[in-house]
Amino acid sequence: MRIRGAFAVAAVGLLTLSAAACGDDDDKGSDAATTTAATSGSTGGTSGGDASSATEADYVAAIEAQFTSTGDNSMELTDDQAACVAPKWLDVITVDKLKAKGITPDDVRADTDNEKLATLGLSDADAEKMYAAFGDCDIDVRAKVADSMVASLEAPADVEACVQDALSEDLVQRIFVVSITKGDAGLDADEDLSNELFSSLGKCAPTTTTT
Repeated sequence: MRIRGAFAVAAVGLLTLSAAACGDDDDKGSDAATTTAATSGSTGGTSGGDASSATEADYVAAIEAQFTSTGDNSMELTDDQAACVAPKWLDVITVDKLKAKGITPDDVRADTDNEKLATLGLSDADAEKMYAAFGDCDIDVRAKVADSMVASLEAPADVEACVQDALSEDLVQRIFVVSITKGDAGLDADEDLSNELFSSLGKCAPTTTTT
């Protein structure tokens, strides 16, 4: 339940563009881009393998653990930022919806592709409220997304600046909303949004020069 999965596709897209431009440099980036698929959620926070007995505090701790866990293509938050955003997210998601679907705190920690979150039937308006929580907590989403994407590819600073400029606030929010309401599978299936994302990032791929 986080932006990690939502922007993994963007990092892979940037990697693909970089590989096309830089040739043999693709091996190192490819390893970094695929790490996310093998990275599980953090085991931080309180334990919660039973939805029926899980408390609001258990779910908040699980969301915080997701935000502070490390991994390629992840928008990692500080402890203070996660503590600010997590309860705001749970206010929208609600404990009742999680329990009705049998989603445990442990499930929340492991839900890196938003598959569980997408089963809750959250509306676009709900997802927009969750996105707004970042701003309410003074978190620059575009900057964090650009930093996480570029760091996973070990790209130079000028590429990071380009990515941040290329990712408009509107585009980032729309990607986030689709990922929250439909999961990463829904994001992958949205060809128009994916094409817009790749088109925006195209100018940021490192280029080679010939002599």
